[in-house]
Amino acid sequence: MAGIVGVLNFYRQEVALACPIPAATIRTVCRAALGCFVRFLREQKLASKLPLRHFDHELLVERYDRYRQKVAGLAAATRLYRRRYAREFLAAVECGPMGTLVRLRPRDVARYVEQSSRRLKPASATVLAVSVRDFLRFLATRNGVDPKLLASVSHPAPWPLATLPQVLSRPDIQALLSVFDPSTAVACRDFAIAMLMADLGLRCQEVASLTLDDLDDQQGAVRLRQTKQRRERLVPWTSGVARAVSTYLRKWRLLGSSTSLFVRHRVLRGSSMRVHHVRGAMRRAFARAGIRSGKIHILRYTLATRLHSSGIDIK
Repeated sequence: MAGIVGVLNFYRQEVALACPIPAATIRTVCRAALGCFVRFLREQKLASKLPLRHFDHELLVERYDRYRQKVAGLAAATRLYRRRYAREFLAAVECGPMGTLVRLRPRDVARYVEQSSRRLKPASATVLAVSVRDFLRFLATRNGVDPKLLASVSHPAPWPLATLPQVLSRPDIQALLSVFDPSTAVACRDFAIAMLMADLGLRCQEVASLTLDDLDDQQGAVRLRQTKQRRERLVPWTSGVARAVSTYLRKWRLLGSSTSLFVRHRVLRGSSMRVHHVRGAMRRAFARAGIRSGKIHILRYTLATRLHSSGIDIK
C-alpha cells in the first residue's frame, strides 16, 4: 500500500496548489478518491480483501444500516455518521467474530466514549453518545448484547457558556454571491444553489433532492419533500432565487437529463447532484470569497439571525 500512500500525498499537494481549499476538505476529497481506488484494486484482484475481523464488522454495520433505513426511516446523512461511529466502536473495543459481542463489558463502552469525546466539540460528543447508544440498542435486540450496556454511555452535559453560532455579515454574503461567473454552466448552477441556501435557508440535502416538479409556479414557492423532520412543506421563494433558478434552467441546464433540478456538467454529465457535490461547491465558493468558515450551515444560521432581527419569533 506504500504506492497508494504516495499517490494520495501527491494528489493532496496538487489539489492544494490548484485551488485554495481548506485542509479538511482536501482530506475528505482524498479519502473518497483513495476509497474508490482501493475498491478498484480489489475488484481487479490486485489487492487483498479486508481481514476477517473487519469483514465481520462490515456485515454487522450493513445489517445495522439496513435496519435503520427500513425500520427507523433515518435519513441518508444521519445513517452515514451512524455507520461511521459503529465501525469506530467495533474497532475500539476489539470485537472479533459476531459471537464475541456478548463479552462486551460496561467499562469497555465507557472507556471508548470517554476517550473519543476528548477530541470532539460538545455538540459532536453528544452525537457520538447518541450514536453509540443507538448501536448498542440494536445489538441488544439482534445480537444478544446486555441491554444494561446502554447505561454505561455517558451523555455530555450542555455547556452553559457555549458561544452562539457564527454568522456572516452582509458584506460576506455579497462577496460570496459575487464569486460566481455567470458565463459558465457550473458557476450559474452554483449561484442558484447559493441563493437557495442564503435566501431560503435550505440544507445541502434539501438542495440535492430538489426536482423540477418541486418548483411551484402558481404559489411561487419551492416544495421540500425530503426535510429533516420528514414533513413536506412549501417555502416561498424570493425574487433573487426565482431569477437565479430560471436563468440556470433557461440557459444552462442540460436537456433530457435526470429530473433533478441541479445536475452535473463535467464528469457524468447530466447525472443528479448528490449532497457532497452541493457541499463541495459551496466550500469552494467560500474559499474564493475569503470566508474562513468551512461549515455550510452558516448560511442557515445567518438567515435565521436576520429573520429574528426583523421581528420573527424563535419558533
